[in-house]
Amino acid sequence: MARKTHYTSQIDSANGFSVNDVTVIDANGNTAIATEALTTTAPALSPFGSSSLDSTANAVDGTLAAGTYIGQVKVIVMTEASNSSTVSIANHVTSDPEVATFDAVDETGVFMWTGTEWATIYATCTFA
Repeated sequence: MARKTHYTSQIDSANGFSVNDVTVIDANGNTAIATEALTTTAPALSPFGSSSLDSTANAVDGTLAAGTYIGQVKVIVMTEASNSSTVSIANHVTSDPEVATFDAVDETGVFMWTGTEWATIYATCTFA
């Protein structure tokens, strides 16, 4: 069976880049949810795709566990910043856990799994 891949992307020097219409496949070959919106107090973040933090009702203090395959990328973005929120990143290159603080809309953390730990690729969030 032929596999068809289709995606669209947009690159903007002021806002970074976005990729739309991409199917995410997990390490077991299953279709995975690419985006999750987090509003609860203490969620466990999916180790793949993107997570948006919405702190309208309360601070979001989530955790990011180990990845599942080398090169796996995780994107975290603050979409609503009524309350400062954190994500504890297990097995990070610099600390275990490393705590990322998101306290402004559009603050972002992009991480890649090396096979043993998360490495920060890009971040506008702060680290404690």
